[in-house]
Amino acid sequence: MLVSLIALAFVAYRNCFDVFIPGDNYCFLYMFEKWDAAAILKNVREGAPYFVAYPILYLLYQLLGIDPAWWMVISITLHAANAFFVFLIAKCLLKKILNDQTAVVASFSALLFLVSPYQTESVLWTSINIRWLFHSLVTLAGIYFLLGYLENAGRKKIFAVHFLFLLGLFSYEFTMVCPLIYTVLFMLHRKLNTTGLRPKMFLTRIILPQIIFISGYFVVCKLVSGHWLWHAGTIGDITQTSDYSKTLLKYFAKFFIFYRYLPIGKTDQALRALSENSRLMTLSVIF
Repeated sequence: MLVSLIALAFVAYRNCFDVFIPGDNYCFLYMFEKWDAAAILKNVREGAPYFVAYPILYLLYQLLGIDPAWWMVISITLHAANAFFVFLIAKCLLKKILNDQTAVVASFSALLFLVSPYQTESVLWTSINIRWLFHSLVTLAGIYFLLGYLENAGRKKIFAVHFLFLLGLFSYEFTMVCPLIYTVLFMLHRKLNTTGLRPKMFLTRIILPQIIFISGYFVVCKLVSGHWLWHAGTIGDITQTSDYSKTLLKYFAKFFIFYRYLPIGKTDQALRALSENSRLMTLSVIF
């Protein structure tokens, strides 16, 4: 299955091997060129404590330089590996519900993930998003091992869950949502009576250690960067955006309409239509 997904991914992105999209975070590559490995710590101090992601980016830069073809090979391979874990996770979950056609439905899920335009930004924006793809890989792998742990508890599996969680946490902070995801999966298994793990054991062996890891992340961020939160240091800086509605509409198109981006003209027309409909609905309620 993995080989098939890799082959399909290379076919889907066959015209993209000369893509090298400039971005503001390309300064990381410049810093690697100027200060070599010492730039890893400098990037950490000026950004976030990505003690896993930045060394990976540095290693790839030393190996690949700025040759877009090889960056794309790594990017596409990681994307296919992520699709493979989507297949494994879907298969684990579906076998709780479906008796037949589990592999077929799981394969279709992986295929949608692989070729969805929703994923192209992460695949093509290579030199920056390599760490995003790696973060996705270890996070999905952690979910898969957790499912295995819920079915048949073992020390190796719980070690794998926490090790992958740490790799993800220090590659990109979105891994912080994993305890919530893990809790939902545990509750599902309890409802279906497919796990012998007790709630107290789950909390002490899975959730509590990860809360400690997350707390450690904030402490490290404070010690290294001088602020408790990542990036600019405040929630306002993280959440601030100029146009939420336009961004949401674009991602709605990518995810549900299977379309990469709406043209600017059509985006503006759609936003005007949504705004007009909202005003009409408001007036109808008032009167």
